[in-house]
Amino acid sequence: MRTISFVLLLFTKARTILALGVRNVARVARYRLLLRGGMHPAQRIASATSLVGPFFDLPPAATALPTPDGVGPVEYFDWFTAASERAPEWHRNPFNGVRASHADIAWWEIPDFDSQLGDVKTVWEASRFGWVMKFAQDSRTGDREALALLNDLPADWCSKNPPYRGRNWKCGQESSVRVMHLAVAALLLTQTRSARAELVALVTAHMRRSRRRLATPWARTTITGRPKPLRSSSAAGGSRHSAIRWARGGKGMADVGWKSERSVSSNATAAAVSIQLITTD
Repeated sequence: MRTISFVLLLFTKARTILALGVRNVARVARYRLLLRGGMHPAQRIASATSLVGPFFDLPPAATALPTPDGVGPVEYFDWFTAASERAPEWHRNPFNGVRASHADIAWWEIPDFDSQLGDVKTVWEASRFGWVMKFAQDSRTGDREALALLNDLPADWCSKNPPYRGRNWKCGQESSVRVMHLAVAALLLTQTRSARAELVALVTAHMRRSRRRLATPWARTTITGRPKPLRSSSAAGGSRHSAIRWARGGKGMADVGWKSERSVSSNATAAAVSIQLITTD
């Protein structure tokens, strides 16, 4: 009986490996081994200095823009407002009140799942910086309260999320989303060519994390979304050398991503994922 159970188990595992793809399974195994041995490229990112604000300046002249209804609280998923002070609790699930553990350790040491926390996206949502664009729009009209929030909230996030530590650094794609929102804010405020050094440092720290995401086994599933932060990072300021290098890297991956998307067009699920990521541009 035990022999039959063992054979069935082997058969099930073999069938699962074939369904997932032998190369993909091998890539995941290699990724985990490198992490366990401390040899993965993501573990060799140079520690960034403390990130501090301010990140944006008030535009020299107010400009009338279509804006949301005034300065307001940070919303989760565009509909839920958590009871909090001026800044959100960056490590808390606002729907059940549970705080994410391991907020002060390297992201690769944090378990992928936490049953008590629930869906990690409830923690990531406020850290995606979608609210940055709203405050940038208000700031461009000369609203100083919005500018204060535009600088204070990212500064608070940086103080509670040191570079590459904690759950908000665990996903390279989440880092990419923050870069895209910061880049749009810089564009709205016409500060792409005169970005503050603090903003450049913040974007650079995120780009180092996002680029290392390409060395993970999940990179190919999201490569169509990866060029956006690489290319938009140049819009948020930084050295000319880095901006050109990131823009070229993003263009190259966009070409690869386009070919990949076409090759999986027969798979409705994969195509849907690709389309969703591309529309974040």
